[in-house]
Amino acid sequence: MLTKEFFDKHFKMHNKIVLFTPDNIKITISKAYHFHLNGGHQDFDIHDSQDLA
Repeated sequence: MLTKEFFDKHFKMHNKIVLFTPDNIKITISKAYHFHLNGGHQDFDIHDSQDLA
């Protein structure tokens, strides 16, 4: 089970975590405050939300 405590402990040691859905879709969760598109031959930042943090 992914809980707040799990994420707090993980992000103290790492900057991101990669999870896979049952359909084998990769989901990356990071400490960075931005929306990023990676897939379908694309790799770019959609919006930087640092000022919203």
